[in-house]
Amino acid sequence: MTSYKDIAKTSALFGSSQIVIVLTKIIKTKFVAYFLGTQGYGIFSLYTAAVNLIGTFSNLGLNTSATKSIAENYKNNEKKDVIKTLTIVRKIVWITGISGGFICFFLSPFLSEMIFNNSDFTYAIMWLSIAVILNQLTQGNTILLRGLRKHKSLANSNATGAIIGLIISVSLYAIWGINAIVPAIIFSSLAAYLRSAYFANKVEVDWVAIGLRDAFNASKPMLTMGIVLSITSVLTLSKVFFLRIYVERVGGIEEVGLYHSSFIIINSYLGIIFTIMSTDYLPDLSTKIHDKKLYTDLFNKQLIFGMMLIVPLVCAFLLLNKWIIILLFNSKFEGAELLIAWSVLGMFFKLISWTQSFIILSKGDNKRFALHEITSIIITTIITIFLYNKFGLHGMGIGFTIGYFYYSLQTYFLCRHWYKIDFNKQSKIAIFLGAIILSLAFFSIVLIKHPGLGIILTSVSVVFSFWQMKKMGFTSKIKSLLTRKTKKA
Repeated sequence: MTSYKDIAKTSALFGSSQIVIVLTKIIKTKFVAYFLGTQGYGIFSLYTAAVNLIGTFSNLGLNTSATKSIAENYKNNEKKDVIKTLTIVRKIVWITGISGGFICFFLSPFLSEMIFNNSDFTYAIMWLSIAVILNQLTQGNTILLRGLRKHKSLANSNATGAIIGLIISVSLYAIWGINAIVPAIIFSSLAAYLRSAYFANKVEVDWVAIGLRDAFNASKPMLTMGIVLSITSVLTLSKVFFLRIYVERVGGIEEVGLYHSSFIIINSYLGIIFTIMSTDYLPDLSTKIHDKKLYTDLFNKQLIFGMMLIVPLVCAFLLLNKWIIILLFNSKFEGAELLIAWSVLGMFFKLISWTQSFIILSKGDNKRFALHEITSIIITTIITIFLYNKFGLHGMGIGFTIGYFYYSLQTYFLCRHWYKIDFNKQSKIAIFLGAIILSLAFFSIVLIKHPGLGIILTSVSVVFSFWQMKKMGFTSKIKSLLTRKTKKA
């Protein structure tokens, strides 16, 4: 069975690179906010949403479906099949990347009208087609490094790519301001691609010769799953895209800037937990998915491990919310304070649903997964729009949390019905205690504004989580990682 130390090992490795990435994002966000302001940040967020939407559509879910396929072959020591899959992926990412670039290029007039209600941004969106292609090629290199278990190279690639992108972006924004948004996005994508290509090319792979037609036929199972994932991912991003446009039409471009900055904080800095954990969770789960006892044990341990990270971090975000906004952006963005306070609670429910939804993916139940995702997207979008119209911008935060609460319940009951699995006793205790601590923290810090009680609750959650992490072996892995780096230096 997978132990907590196994989970901690990969988490410690990728945690160090993610810390570097988060620090670069903090610096980048601060400078972007300074040079662009809320209005410029709103434009930046809409450009980014367009690139992500088209990129996700053209990606065909390869980063997940290929990872699953490679992990299953690794389990059976079928190295030839692993190389064959990687060869197929290398061909497909070029086709899908260029296709995505063409889609972005030719739909640019439509996207400009839809996003900005005029055609002034058509040429800018045309240029963003380059970023779409580069992002897809980067995904191909990432799949190779992850598939061949080159975790150190992947972590190094991600961290150094982020640093180079930071230097380029800040320099461009300092010189050209808002006019630098498109060049900055393109050059950041280029930096990420070049770094991933550098590490991917260092890996010696005995590529197999396979024609395009044979590659397509061999990739059908992978593409079938990938297309389902692509559709659901596109719908998810379409929801985000739609909400940003809706906020722009109802509240104006500055509210879009506040909305986007809030979710940059939530998804980039709290979302680091999911990035760290997902690196090895899906491959590991895919190798155990045919043994109910093994995968049930794994998802419960992954949930408990995640709880030990998410609860103290959410408490800290609630306590330091205002200062985090000023640190990452500036005082002009303080209007997002209540939105962030409500939204961070949603990450607790996201963790609960996230650990289980991967089981549906690993099972390869494409129709079930699509039905599950589409239903939740429709319902949560309706909830969010209703609450935004009723409560304003912070209603988006309430909608985010209620949406993930609903999603976690739906995921729980479906997995229980389909696969007869449930949380074990330790997971239920972790969920219960986490919910109590976060409820008290939100009540004391946000509602009655009693930071003293919030400090006590945050301290308790940190001490308890550290104690649990020590039992899991996470702290020893961090210590050994730091010791190894110090010796090398």
